[in-house]
Amino acid sequence: MRPYTEIQNCWYIIIIFAGIIVAMTLALMYQWGNNPMTLPVYCIMIPLMILPMLLFYNMKTTVYNNQITISYGVGWIKKQIRLDSLMSAKVVKGRWYHGAGIKHLDGGMLYSINFTGSVELRTTYSDKFIRIGSSDTERLT
Repeated sequence: MRPYTEIQNCWYIIIIFAGIIVAMTLALMYQWGNNPMTLPVYCIMIPLMILPMLLFYNMKTTVYNNQITISYGVGWIKKQIRLDSLMSAKVVKGRWYHGAGIKHLDGGMLYSINFTGSVELRTTYSDKFIRIGSSDTERLT
């Protein structure tokens, strides 16, 4: 089996958190406001801004060696699904309010990073579905 790999970047997470880091750095450097930021507060806040960027800057979907692997960011958050446990796979159009991320939906879980279509999987070990967001849903199916 030839491996399938799709990497989707989450530009809005990168832009938002990078913007916050730049604003915090400028606020520290120029001591903006009536109660300016202190260095200890800055040293605590910067890792709190970098962590979500590292965890969710992209989503990688791989189909290889009889399993589907979904991993986020640097790979600390990961989901694996065995191909031999699949009963069905179909392309579905998600609702705009489902958004992106790892979410519980009525009847299953969503693993997505962009507001694109997704592939809904049904497995033998659960009556709940698993939806994987993809910009190339037909190929992933």
